[in-house]
Amino acid sequence: MCKPLRNACLPLRKNLPSIRNGCEDMVCNAVYTGAIFNTQEGQMKFKAEAKQIQEKLVACVRNVGPYTDIPKAMEKIFEWAGPKGLIQFPKTECIAVYHDDPKTVAESDLRSDACLTVPAGTEAGGNVNIMTIPGGLFAVARIEVDPSEFGDAWDKLLGEWIPKNGYESDIDRMAYELYLNDHTQHPEGKFILDVCEPVTKS
Repeated sequence: MCKPLRNACLPLRKNLPSIRNGCEDMVCNAVYTGAIFNTQEGQMKFKAEAKQIQEKLVACVRNVGPYTDIPKAMEKIFEWAGPKGLIQFPKTECIAVYHDDPKTVAESDLRSDACLTVPAGTEAGGNVNIMTIPGGLFAVARIEVDPSEFGDAWDKLLGEWIPKNGYESDIDRMAYELYLNDHTQHPEGKFILDVCEPVTKS
């Protein structure tokens, strides 16, 4: 999915509803490289940098339909992983991957995946699949936002930070959101997450 297509997804992200409680205290296993950019416009906290991130093996439940329905898929992956002892925070990471351009794909056909990282050898079952999210160089924005600000954060990363720092999107790898807290425990009800866009040096 090319950079313009990801930009087209941003209005939907602005209304992304709450992700299941419990995606908390998770960390990104990454090696830091490159520049850092900090901003705080209004109440949105945004800190971006380039990182080498390892590939991630994940169990995932596919959501086909509006991107705002991904919490339903998140519920299903937690229900599957819990009894198997696969939810082990902070080791387990909670991720959402978005695949399609809503300008060219009907809302009813949009594909997204609700994911939890899992150990090697984990087997798929039922409506749960196993896939690898490729690693490599990413532009990663650590943000602290309310649900209305998801799109603003993606806009800033894709439209400002990446080109200003000499990078371009790598269309052959997956972009995703890595959730780092339980927003219901935040004093302002905000989400803390990493917005991860694969990049190459331009």
